[in-house]
Order: sequence, then structure tokens, then C-alpha cells
Amino acid sequence: MNFLATDIVCPMYSPIEVITQWATWAKETKDDDRPLILCEYSHARGNSNGSLAQYVDAFYRHDALAGGFIWDWKDQGLLETDEHGNAFWAYGGHFNDIPNDANFCINGLNSPDGSPHPALQEVAWAYRPIEVVKLSEEKLLIKNRAVFTRLSEFKCLWNIEAEGEVIGSGEWEFDNSHEANVIEKSIPTATGSTRKKIYT
Repeated sequence: MNFLATDIVCPMYSPIEVITQWATWAKETKDDDRPLILCEYSHARGNSNGSLAQYVDAFYRHDALAGGFIWDWKDQGLLETDEHGNAFWAYGGHFNDIPNDANFCINGLNSPDGSPHPALQEVAWAYRPIEVVKLSEEKLLIKNRAVFTRLSEFKCLWNIEAEGEVIGSGEWEFDNSHEANVIEKSIPTATGSTRKKIYT
């Protein structure tokens, strides 16, 4: 990955352990101060996009890792109708085009009309601006991942459930004094049957 002809280090589909090893090496040796940006690190074709959260966690954990790109945003199919009048998204081969790439253009996080595929929910979770970590039965750690947005600009709603029943709910407000990226909050308590398992 050490090609000095580029302004960034830009590998493609490198495993997490490889990019984290590079980030550690770059920090310890100071031999390369360029950011690493994966030109592609996840391919949204079929039932894919695994390990997204692990990649994003690595991006936040290492200063030298500046992120990466998912291939790609939207399927490139064309709306067609079959002999029974059913609409479908056509791709290579549906137009008697030979040779073609078959469905290799159907690899987006959204359908051609913009409707989301399930993988987009995984992306949204991995890219969430706020991370909540349970420190103990009494404490939560709230991390603001956003660079230009304070915690006070977010609305934080919470609820406590016992076997599917909401037994407590509320809202946390963070004033402008919460400028730190990490704060601790006490886990709210709620009264409910002790025979029920409580989820927070």
C-alpha cells in the first residue's frame, strides 16, 4: 500500500486487519502521513455488505483511516415489462446484447427508483452519528461521532421495555455545556414486574 505517487493511500477491498496494521505502522514509524481511504471496501450486490460496522469502528479508532466508498449507491436497471405485463428492472442480456455484464449493474444500496435495499439499514447503523455503550447496569457512555454537530442538536428519546411492554420512557436533553464528544448518563429506572426481563 506504500505507493508515494498518490496524495492518499487508496487500497481496494483490503481486510480490516491489513488497514489497521498499516495505520498502526504509520503512527509508530511516521514514515507515511497520508490518510488511507479505501476506494472500495464493500460491494452492495445481492446479500452482501457484511463487516460494515467493523470497518467503520476501525475508521474511528485509527486517525490514519479516513473512511472508504461503497460500490455503489443505486442499481442501474431499466424499467421494462415482460410478456405478462409485469414490470421489472432489466439489465445486461435483456436487450439481446451480447456480450454483456448480466446483473453486474444491479449492485446498489437502492433500487433504480430509489427504494432502499435492506443493506442500506446496515449502512445507516454503521454510520450512526451517536454511539451508545453500556458501561454497567447503571451507566451508559454516549459518544458523539459527528464532527460539526453538538450533542445539544440531537433529540434523544429512550424507553425501557419488559417483555415487549414499554414500562418507562423519556427524553434526554443535552445543553451547550455538553461540548465534549463523550459523556456518561445514568440508565433510567422503571417500575415493573420483577418476573419480567427488562431491556434498556
